[in-house]
Amino acid sequence: MRRFSVLYLITIIMLMFTSTAAAQDINKLIIMTEEYPPYNFKDSGRVCGTSTTLVLEILDRLDSILTRGDIRIIPWARAYNEALQNRDAVIYSITRNKEREDLFKWVCPVGCNTIGVVARKRDRVVIKNVADFEKYHIGVVREDVGHQLMRKMIPEKDLDIANSSESNLRKLQEGRIDLFIYDVEVADFVLDRLDLEANNYETVYVLDKAPLCIAFNKDADDALIKSFQTALDEILKEQPAKLCE
Repeated sequence: MRRFSVLYLITIIMLMFTSTAAAQDINKLIIMTEEYPPYNFKDSGRVCGTSTTLVLEILDRLDSILTRGDIRIIPWARAYNEALQNRDAVIYSITRNKEREDLFKWVCPVGCNTIGVVARKRDRVVIKNVADFEKYHIGVVREDVGHQLMRKMIPEKDLDIANSSESNLRKLQEGRIDLFIYDVEVADFVLDRLDLEANNYETVYVLDKAPLCIAFNKDADDALIKSFQTALDEILKEQPAKLCE
């Protein structure tokens, strides 16, 4: 009987330690995103957006001490590489596709991404196949899914690689690039923020459509991933969002 009591006590202590460790893991997370409206963006110094709202609600339901102020907005390539290398790093909103599938652990979805080819209407661009891309000077954001898709089609040296969508949309407006590969909804938001008339631009080709997700380092704790996914599933049942069909 005494032996059973000791074993029972050890089990309780181990369970308490496991619970504490899980909570500490959540609170150690380095959560990163980029300027990607309407999903995530900075407004009056605060990180906002539809995906940000979901991330914050997940943290709240998991009793994390992390808040809006702990989310970092940094250039995408830097966030992407950090998530590849740091066990505690998390990024959102990131497109989930087969090329990235084994690089991260995933919690999905927090949105839907339509990667399109954006051009000025007055240029009358027509894209029917991969060969057509060779006629144009193409802009991408470094390590964005558009960049990763395009470098499989044409030599990377032929791409105009920038660190932000704002930079590429200004280049497009000025005629320094002919096409910009990006999420078409985000491009419309950024055009508006830059006071550029969205009606002067059009999507001439769609490359891919895929869910936007939260991505964790591949060495992240599976229990932590499961807790995030469970919380997100509960939220989406209560608050339906615009997601991929």
